[in-house]
Amino acid sequence: MKLKNSWEKKGEYLNSVNSFYHQEKKRKMEKRQKLCYLIHFFNLNLDSLNNRIIFQKSIYLLQQLGLDLGYKFNWYHYGPYSPELASDGFGIIREETIKPERIQLDKNILKQFEELIKNNAKRSVWFELLASIIFLKKEKHLRKEELFGKLKKHQPYLGSREEFENAWKKLEEFSLV
Repeated sequence: MKLKNSWEKKGEYLNSVNSFYHQEKKRKMEKRQKLCYLIHFFNLNLDSLNNRIIFQKSIYLLQQLGLDLGYKFNWYHYGPYSPELASDGFGIIREETIKPERIQLDKNILKQFEELIKNNAKRSVWFELLASIIFLKKEKHLRKEELFGKLKKHQPYLGSREEFENAWKKLEEFSLV
């Protein structure tokens, strides 16, 4: 009887591992489908450093606006960065035959994102500034003045006090700071 219980337990364990594996695989595929849609919708590419910055920060900002993609970001040279996102992005672009499926995404979030980047859609510095402010505010719990000082010290190319204030005001409009 003990032997049977032992085999039953191993079988249950293997079934739960198998179930977890399939759920994880499905979640990853759905995430890549959403990312593929966003790459095509916003015409994102990774062919230059500036475009890779825009790509990373676009997805970060969309997640901050509430679009659940599940990417984790760390602080890196140009602000928030996700190695998994970079890998997925390059993978999707490399597989040129992949066409975005019609995915249901919150249109309100997409409109908010377009409003957030309005008149700055090709400026990687704007994306980096917005994403860096949010990340440092949320992850490091810095106040506005401390945040400005840190950005000025480590990323002085991000712009003037006026540009920082414009970015802060824009982020406040969307309750991101």
